[in-house]
Amino acid sequence: MFLCNTSDIGYIDTLWVDEKFRNQSIGTKILSLLESKLREYGCELCHLDTFNFQAPVFYKKNGYEIFGELHHKKQNITEYFFKKDLC
Repeated sequence: MFLCNTSDIGYIDTLWVDEKFRNQSIGTKILSLLESKLREYGCELCHLDTFNFQAPVFYKKNGYEIFGELHHKKQNITEYFFKKDLC
């Protein structure tokens, strides 16, 4: 996990849960803790990105909305950019 805050907007660089620990709400708990820490830093918005083969459904379930996407033609994958209001 890596948090970055350069202003009132925080960024989560990496959030990964090993497959054997998935579907136990661990990712949701970690994400909630990260969002709380960003609020402590004074962030009002959080953003992150993920690919279609990673966790877009997870972030949608946790209140994030897509604000952009890029399709990587050569790899045939889509990168999604998410944001969430922390106020």
